[in-house]
Amino acid sequence: MSRFLEPIRSLSNPRVRDWVRLRNGRRRREAGRFLIDGSYETTMAVEAGLILEEILLSEELDEKIVENWSLLAEMRDTPIRLISDSAMTKVSVRENPDGVIGVGVTPDRSLSLPDSCDGPILVMNRLEKPGNLGALIRSAYAAGAVGIVLCDPAVDFENPQVIRASRGLVFHLPGWVATPTEAKKLFQERSLPLFAADKLGEQDYWETQLPSTPVIILGEEHAGLPEDWNLPEVQRLRIPMQEGIDSLNVSVSGALLLYEWKRQRVARSEIIRK
Repeated sequence: MSRFLEPIRSLSNPRVRDWVRLRNGRRRREAGRFLIDGSYETTMAVEAGLILEEILLSEELDEKIVENWSLLAEMRDTPIRLISDSAMTKVSVRENPDGVIGVGVTPDRSLSLPDSCDGPILVMNRLEKPGNLGALIRSAYAAGAVGIVLCDPAVDFENPQVIRASRGLVFHLPGWVATPTEAKKLFQERSLPLFAADKLGEQDYWETQLPSTPVIILGEEHAGLPEDWNLPEVQRLRIPMQEGIDSLNVSVSGALLLYEWKRQRVARSEIIRK
């Protein structure tokens, strides 16, 4: 049987106040813990093997649902704690919480690529909006990317809105945090080709042959590619646009480049089969 911790019903309980603090990015980083708000997202975290400190369940949940979570938690040796519905509402960032919140242990986000990479590596610079990061994670996972690198970000992978916008795929796609200097050093050591979305690029993105493991660099959402990546070895790719617009949403730009890589890979595979 899974372990059931002491129930909590009072809103003034110190643990409730502690969980509420985890809604703040600085507090999350200091504590090394974060909230996974929602049944679907918590299930995705468990299936990914993420370490959970505990799983919070509303006392108002149906007994069968509690039983199912008990079985799942037992498989991962994760304790369960029943809390009052009012406490669940206070801790949750959702307007209508579904009664399940995981308390996750923040994984190591230090940049360390797999020994063998096959697929794009997406590099985001000073990303600010959690919704954009969540959308990029979904696109990157769907396209078969190796992972995402955040350089000097204003948002973190553990942000509840990132988790929700990614549909929990943030737990299944590797994600790292690094400075541009750290990232450039590693890419150079691995001899990985660098590409960047740039409205001043000389070549449309679909005219460029993308290798098996391209590093795709995207700039700030409002300022474009930062000087950190103004390097001769970075090949700049243009995304054609009508007059009157000079940029796309960063998640859209990322998806276009990722799926151009996927299109080219599929095309090459078909040529080989013939």
